[in-house]
Amino acid sequence: MPGAQVQDTGRGKRRLWLRMTLAALLVSLTGLIVVTLEFVSAAQVTLRHVDEQSVLSVRMRDLQGVLVALVDAEASERSYLLTGDAALLSPYHDAVGRLPLLMRGLDASGASTVDTDRAASEARLAVSDKLAQLAQSIRLQAEGRHDAALALSMSDKSRDDTGRARRAVNDVLEAVRGARDAIGLQIAGGVSSSQRLLLLAVSSLFVFILLALGQTIQTRGRVRASRPH
Repeated sequence: MPGAQVQDTGRGKRRLWLRMTLAALLVSLTGLIVVTLEFVSAAQVTLRHVDEQSVLSVRMRDLQGVLVALVDAEASERSYLLTGDAALLSPYHDAVGRLPLLMRGLDASGASTVDTDRAASEARLAVSDKLAQLAQSIRLQAEGRHDAALALSMSDKSRDDTGRARRAVNDVLEAVRGARDAIGLQIAGGVSSSQRLLLLAVSSLFVFILLALGQTIQTRGRVRASRPH
């Protein structure tokens, strides 16, 4: 009888250990699945943010290109007015040819707000006015009306158009840069979160392997113990 009680007690302990091990295995496996799904979700969000940041970076490059094109066009116009050499208008024509594509940087995007949309509309109007002034000055010079062309180029309206266009484009540029930087912070936070999730996933996998290994060892031990000597 005492031997049977000891044997029953041992079996009870083994059953309890088996249940606890199985429960721990299930919890560990569930945690591993949940953490893995969270990691995949976080990675997808990060990839989406990277795509958004790339779009904003292209938009910034276009806006900077608008500013450069305006400088090139105005410098070429001034050179032509001072020398009368039509060959010096080549940079002007190149700049005017680049602007239609570059002006896409003023289109609405993830950085669009009421204020930036207003600045973009103002920039389009100011750039259009500036290009019209440059074209008129060049036309006057080509017609032999040098004094009128130079007066128009040096007028207050010409300077106002230039300043207005630059300010408006820069306003949109700063808004886009701010949106891009904000996304950069989100990406950094996502990477940090992904690292933590990866650590949790690896830890859960390690615990799962240890528990599975312990269960295997226990099972083999019981099998050996049950064999007749």
